[in-house]
Amino acid sequence: MTLDDVADELYGLDPGEFVEARTAQVSAARESKDRALATEIGKLRKPTVVGWLVNLLARELPDEVGALLALGDALRDAQRHLSGPDLRRLTTQRQQVVRALARKAGELAAERGRTVGEDALRDVGQTLHAALADAETAEQVRRGRVVTAATYSGFGPAGLAVVRGKTMKKGAKPEPAPTPRPRSRRRSRRSATATPNARPPRRNCWTPRETPTRPAPRCTRRPRSWSRHDPR
Repeated sequence: MTLDDVADELYGLDPGEFVEARTAQVSAARESKDRALATEIGKLRKPTVVGWLVNLLARELPDEVGALLALGDALRDAQRHLSGPDLRRLTTQRQQVVRALARKAGELAAERGRTVGEDALRDVGQTLHAALADAETAEQVRRGRVVTAATYSGFGPAGLAVVRGKTMKKGAKPEPAPTPRPRSRRRSRRSATATPNARPPRRNCWTPRETPTRPAPRCTRRPRSWSRHDPR
């Protein structure tokens, strides 16, 4: 008995039967004095309903699942060569195959007395999409050892983000723009009373009286040291 043999058996079971069967396999390995195998078997995780549905597809419809994964290889090749028509054609074909397999997963569950909701079938489709973009997920799907749902963003090497066991987090909200500081009342009042054609204020000048011997000079800026009654 090897770990692969045990895993193949356990991940073909209904999730409700998994824990009990795993415990029995651990006990059998200990009785065989194979503590290392017993430890590895104990590490096998119980699959979720979505994982179980994908594993059903891999076991009951291996040819259809294999064709889907091969389609992923063709999509990646079309993306590398920037073949627009091929990429559009293969993308449409991928969506059709994924939807068909997700419906088939629901039928397989019904044959075993299990009713699954639309959310679970949608997650099955997302996991199959992820398998087309991620080699590790594709291998788990091919061998029928999926533990939980997987999602992905984008397709191919650019923008790939596979997350197992949880929903993709949405991008953080952008920080709000800083609120402009209110203008002071004094400046606002001055701006409100100002007119577009207003003349600039006159300079503060001092003009001495005109005398017969000394004509009145032009307006000049008054020095700070002068006074209005300066005899000069």
